[in-house]
Amino acid sequence: MKESAPEPHIDLVQHVAELWIHLREFACATERAARKNRLTPQRYLLLLMIRAATDGQGVATVSHVTKQLQLAQSSVTGLIARAEAVGLVARSDSPMDGRQTEIRLTKEGTRRLRATISDLGVERRQFAALVAELKDSI
Repeated sequence: MKESAPEPHIDLVQHVAELWIHLREFACATERAARKNRLTPQRYLLLLMIRAATDGQGVATVSHVTKQLQLAQSSVTGLIARAEAVGLVARSDSPMDGRQTEIRLTKEGTRRLRATISDLGVERRQFAALVAELKDSI
């Protein structure tokens, strides 16, 4: 039989609770900013992951986005299709590998992503400071 973990110290419990509360506050602020800029929270995250793709060109593949969002490939494919239908992203065959599809933001997708990120400036800085503070207290 597996032994149970020792009872965590109350300071650790409070630390974990505080981190979760602030994470949820940041998530809610992100949802509000996305909706203000006519994005669903899922589309905001899709645009963010495409723009942040590691190639520096803002080009992503379905597999990259699937890994970053930790969603099923079918879910990501549907999310991309819906974002493409409203003019936020464009798909094209990869010139390097015809089996892959590249995804880029359109001008409208870029505009809405930029506005949402800008609207989150204060919350992002507060959250980053809190994470640094909590990290130092571990």
